[in-house]
Amino acid sequence: PGILNAKWANVPKAAIGHYENGLKLVRGGNDRGASSEFGLAVEIWPAFAPAHTEIGRIAQRAGNLVASIKAWTTAIRYDKSDFEAHLNLGIAYLNLKKYVEAENALVNAAHLDPTAITPHYYLGMLFVLKNDLNIAQKAFETARELKGGKSLPNIHKYLGRIYKKKDMEKEAIRELETYLKLAPAAEDAEKVRKDISELKAKTIKNAFV
Repeated sequence: PGILNAKWANVPKAAIGHYENGLKLVRGGNDRGASSEFGLAVEIWPAFAPAHTEIGRIAQRAGNLVASIKAWTTAIRYDKSDFEAHLNLGIAYLNLKKYVEAENALVNAAHLDPTAITPHYYLGMLFVLKNDLNIAQKAFETARELKGGKSLPNIHKYLGRIYKKKDMEKEAIRELETYLKLAPAAEDAEKVRKDISELKAKTIKNAFV
């Protein structure tokens, strides 16, 4: 989509033209050409944050997290309300195991778009990696309750695993069964079925204790 709105009213038409050409090239699978177009856009208008954000995405797809982080950090410097830059920056830092930086960026993204599932999902992943299951649980539960969250299999899988570790058998069974319902052909489906069987056996055993 075009970005001709009040925020970028002062951006020269030439920069906007290169940016929109870049978007077309991205949709056509031509990242190399798109990168050149976005580069021309920021040459004309260095503060054009959306172009920096797209440069970061291309660098990420190429596996260059250092370059993508630099681009997204630049985008945020010029536009602190750039949701995509904050979100992608958080995911990149998470992949690099820079948890403090990842958390800051993901929390910012969650504040910028309270309806977005993705920031909460990755915050859940972050706190699973940090072995802080209480905060991870809250993050995944928040993601689940947002519009569309209940239809995403992995949210249910991770919640099921967390509940299982916290001896919340009924909740774990519910989430893992939902995961299998949504993703019956998942690679780990057999393991999840085994986990459900063990959890059900445990609930029966506990009922007679």
